Amino acid sequence: MTSLAHPLDPLDPTELATVVSLCRADHRLGDDPRFVWIALAEPDKAALLAGAAVGRRADVVVIDQTTGTSITAEVDLEKALVAMVTPLDGLHASVSYEEWTGADRVLDNPEVAAALALRGIDSSTRLHLEPWPLGFGDPAWGGDRRRLGRVTFFVREHDEDTAWARPVENLVVIADRVTGEVVHIIDGEVVPVPTDPIPIVDSDRRLRDALRPLTIEQSEGPSYTLEGNELSWEGWQLRVGFHPLEGLVLRDITYDDPETGRRRRVAWRASVSEMVVPYGDPSPMNLWRHVFDAGEVGLGKNATSLSLGCDCLGHIDYLDEHMVTEDGSVATIANAVCIHEEDNGVLWRHYDAATDTTEVRRRRRLVVSSWTNLGNYDYGFYWKFSQDGSIEVEVLLSGVVLATALDDGVEPAHGVQISPELSAPHHQHLFSFRLDLDVDGVDNVVEEVDLLAAPSGPDNPMGTALITEHTLVAKESEGQRRGSAVAGRAWYVRNRGVENALGQPVGYKVVPNASPILLASEGSPVAARAAFASHHLWVTAYDGDQMRAAGPFPNQHPGGAGLPSYIANDRNLVDTDIVLWLTCGTNHVARPEDWPVMPAARTGFILEPAGFFARNPALDVRPQTEVNPGVSCRS
Repeated sequence: MTSLAHPLDPLDPTELATVVSLCRADHRLGDDPRFVWIALAEPDKAALLAGAAVGRRADVVVIDQTTGTSITAEVDLEKALVAMVTPLDGLHASVSYEEWTGADRVLDNPEVAAALALRGIDSSTRLHLEPWPLGFGDPAWGGDRRRLGRVTFFVREHDEDTAWARPVENLVVIADRVTGEVVHIIDGEVVPVPTDPIPIVDSDRRLRDALRPLTIEQSEGPSYTLEGNELSWEGWQLRVGFHPLEGLVLRDITYDDPETGRRRRVAWRASVSEMVVPYGDPSPMNLWRHVFDAGEVGLGKNATSLSLGCDCLGHIDYLDEHMVTEDGSVATIANAVCIHEEDNGVLWRHYDAATDTTEVRRRRRLVVSSWTNLGNYDYGFYWKFSQDGSIEVEVLLSGVVLATALDDGVEPAHGVQISPELSAPHHQHLFSFRLDLDVDGVDNVVEEVDLLAAPSGPDNPMGTALITEHTLVAKESEGQRRGSAVAGRAWYVRNRGVENALGQPVGYKVVPNASPILLASEGSPVAARAAFASHHLWVTAYDGDQMRAAGPFPNQHPGGAGLPSYIANDRNLVDTDIVLWLTCGTNHVARPEDWPVMPAARTGFILEPAGFFARNPALDVRPQTEVNPGVSCRS
């Protein structure tokens, strides 16, 4: 087929259907292939940057239901053929939706039924089954050759009940996802099932007085333009994409600089590469929990539809996203991406006492966002572009904390009591962002910059002098870095082959928020599998095949994949194409106020121009008196 799509655009429904048809006709993908995901294969970066024509190809991941084998394929859409098929020896694709919904097969097992009966649960009890990735387990279970997963249980007698309010404690079933066979049962001490369903939305709850309406109007429409997947606003231009595992993917981010008369590239590709949620409760119920929500489940596959006035305010444009289901049909997530402008306070301001005048410019920013639901948690991902050339990335975390049943008189050792019958285990949410920054070109370098107190001495008699300390990241073995809030540490990505008007190398800096890293002990299964979360920053040489911080297939993987393997050759990082992998996240020590649904927590980072411009690029922003006629900024 011949596609009219841009080489960086996601696959459209017609392309997805074509890929499915070609794969079904190819016996190398098994007798009964179930489609886990299909996405645009990463186009050749060098060829695109050189202006060469690049064909459309698709990455495909299936599970052969007759054998349980995971298989990858690459499909050439222009030639209409399956170009490559690779069975994954000992590796496992992410969990399919069909495998999640098929978890109830374990209820047919007599031992499972007996364990539930010990807890007063029989066939008349309405249960909510929550499937989880295996995490790690006993080699005797055969995880190297069969697809395994865990199942936990909750009582949910009515639709209004919070699904996670009544956990069946100390009962975990390990089952074969293909055959449904129960492989192992963790059946510990019986703890009474909590009795309070605690609905999030309770029709009997008295609501506070309603706020007066807040209306955001853009009578002349938005200031951005959206043509297909190409988005332009205030000098910014980018392409909005989507991936079944990563969710939002922003590509070819450039800035039209009037000072130089050039469209200047800032980044080639930016996305969430991986995330992990390790739990800190060593009980059999929680010891194994550390789900990789991108690689094991899929941020994009679980995106939810957004609605005007609720998820987004003002004039909104939406993008739908198209996915394949297990049987190969194409499903559409309507309004999966929200695009809008918002006011964000003061951009810059100065009062001149000599002339008794004030100059103020308000900050407006362009926001591209999406939300995904992963069981009990909901995550919002926001990319915010500003008129001063900065990009703020924010993650919102909400939903329902994972709670465990609390027996009478028991104090939780590794969590916080959040209701009379429940405690919430301590845990972390750690995200790895893959940032393929190309600051005015692909030949970049990274410097770590700290602000430090200068040594006292003749040149610093009062001990007040400050200096910056610069550390060049020259090769991959030096590229694992940790943040320092005390030093205000930032990482500068510079292009030493391009100078600004002051004769300085142009650059952008990564400003991390104060953020934890993985707390699990070195040598633990969690640390082996989620090595990316052990540092705030990793720097690698560009490789289009290296896209996932924990490796392409973390499901049931013992560890060592991803970033530790990427840096094994200790490649050069000086004046070359580099990729930054930034870790940010939160430690969640729960509060009673987090129950039964938690107020949104936040984490993220900022990309700021640092010498990319020779002066404030927002000097040309028009005053509010011209943007909103009738407004006066003078007192």
